[in-house]
Amino acid sequence: MLETKVPEGQDVAVLMAAVKHAGFESITKIDGGTERLLVACDEGDRAKVRSILERVHRTGFDGTMYADHVSFDDER
Repeated sequence: MLETKVPEGQDVAVLMAAVKHAGFESITKIDGGTERLLVACDEGDRAKVRSILERVHRTGFDGTMYADHVSFDDER
């Protein structure tokens, strides 16, 4: 299971739809007031999931573009 922070203002449904389209299941949770995206996948799919999340059009509700490198919690 890969876990990453959802940028504040980002619609997590867009991220969830992108990983679902690629065949992965995901859920969200709130941890200390921060929304988290958890993606179920094998360790060998880490790069694929990262690529999906980095390529998806990520625009916040306020129009802010999110194009940062995606880091998973176990990489910090």
